[in-house]
Amino acid sequence: MAIQKILLLGILLSLAGCGDGNSPQTATPNLTMSTDNVFVQPNDDLRARLHHAPVVACDWKTKLKVSGSIELDELRVARVGTTVSGRVIEVKLLRGDRVKKGDILAMVHSSALAEAQLVYLKALAAYQLAQKSVARAKVLYAEGVIAAAELQRRESELLSSQAEWEAGKDRMDILGMSAQDIRTLDLKRQIQSITALRAPIDGVIIDRKVSQGQVLEPADLAYIIAELSQVWVVGEVPERYSAQMRLDKIVQVMIPALNNETRTTELSYVADTVNPNTRTLRVRALLDNQDGRLKPDMLATLQIDGKAQKKLVIPVQAVFREDNLDKVFVQESEGKYRIQIVQLGDEEDAYRPVESGLIEDQLIVTEGVFSLNADRLLKQ
Repeated sequence: MAIQKILLLGILLSLAGCGDGNSPQTATPNLTMSTDNVFVQPNDDLRARLHHAPVVACDWKTKLKVSGSIELDELRVARVGTTVSGRVIEVKLLRGDRVKKGDILAMVHSSALAEAQLVYLKALAAYQLAQKSVARAKVLYAEGVIAAAELQRRESELLSSQAEWEAGKDRMDILGMSAQDIRTLDLKRQIQSITALRAPIDGVIIDRKVSQGQVLEPADLAYIIAELSQVWVVGEVPERYSAQMRLDKIVQVMIPALNNETRTTELSYVADTVNPNTRTLRVRALLDNQDGRLKPDMLATLQIDGKAQKKLVIPVQAVFREDNLDKVFVQESEGKYRIQIVQLGDEEDAYRPVESGLIEDQLIVTEGVFSLNADRLLKQ
């Protein structure tokens, strides 16, 4: 019995050492496995159901998947505040309301606005009086009643009063009064101390910071309005992939909240610097949101094509998992198969790239793997 064991060990060792001397050394795995049940020889019925295919090389693009989120398009966001100090006397619109440009959001009573209007009306009256004074001076100068110096003095006063009036008009504009409001003030000469906060863009109110009776200062934020027909999807790419990131690179965006719906876009921004805390590079892309289904702060997954590399690939159905290892059946000869441990990359389009364990043109079982492995286990 001892002699039989020694002979059997010698045969197995000789089989382990016989290989094709022309095969690339880099493709052979540096992996170990038990010599038990390495070879499988199925019966004729099972062999007829097996399909084989050679290991092939192709241009394999690694698809980088990074976590991201939906964010507001900052070019389509307006932060609304008052231009004058005042007290909120009426809130007209709330969070979630849709608005058009020019819609009134809230009404504010401001004594500072009333004072500015008073200064403006005084400047307007002085300017109009100076205009009349110059017109009369020109007539008197023509008749020789006044000297040229007097005419020049009145014209100088006109220029000065005109400058004050125009400065007052600009201030009215800065304080939020529209051109129509200023024309009404010119005609009626009635001071209006109540001003309206108006929407500067079309969109949706996504935040409201004011309540009735609240005192607002020019630095205070009252409303945030966003136009959501287009949004950003933002992701953080590990810095080791930064060389592959460029504008217009195609991106597949998967939205888990929408049943893993996938949308195709391209990168519109790649950061110039790496975040020193996370060692990631910020990228973003634009997404159409005419249907309004994408909500800010939704989670997303960005899938970005990496650089193409020549790699061996095999179909996923050729692989079976055992002892926490990926394995395939390699055809050694007609009707004889060897179990080969392989190291594989992530699946893409029903194929997996071979990192080690196989060489090009090796025949492997691609269909019937489950039956062949079951037959092997049954024979054990």
